[in-house]
Amino acid sequence: ITARCKKTGTLLLVDECFIDFLPRPETHTVKGYIKQYPGLIVLKAFTKTFAMAGIRLGYLFCARADIMKKISGAGQPWPVSIPAQAAGIAALKDEAYLAQSRIVIQKENRFLRREINNMGYSVIGSEANFIFFESPDAALADKMRDKGILIRDCRNCRGLHGSHFRVAVRKREENDILLKNMREFSG
Repeated sequence: ITARCKKTGTLLLVDECFIDFLPRPETHTVKGYIKQYPGLIVLKAFTKTFAMAGIRLGYLFCARADIMKKISGAGQPWPVSIPAQAAGIAALKDEAYLAQSRIVIQKENRFLRREINNMGYSVIGSEANFIFFESPDAALADKMRDKGILIRDCRNCRGLHGSHFRVAVRKREENDILLKNMREFSG
């Protein structure tokens, strides 16, 4: 893909915001290709990895100065607030949090995939902090919402239809609640 984009002069944006949940994220990143493919832009964020949704802190890697200038010019003159900077610095110093999160996510991911599969849903693999699956029941998201549980209905994603869903990998207690309620609607 990067070679084709380079040949056609197309920019390629790769979102690596979930990569830190993988067992060995360094083996999946494309950051090492940035100099070789100057149209490659890699996006990273603290939002997912460090549970900082309200902080709105992220960054990107890009080798082309002209693209960086355009991106900088499109934003605010004060792109990162002082609290966001402090939160980012603190998060980067806490390597134990990330290592522990990765262990929990991987353990719960395996558990959740197995249990959803055992219910008869078709699980489409994931090693990150969500599980993508297919259900014969297109109303599953509505039924779960009626129980106070939100799952991502993927019908508005190109190429998918009303039977594709995504759920977050959470702590065991939360995953058990999700599964208990999903079992009510499984085949």
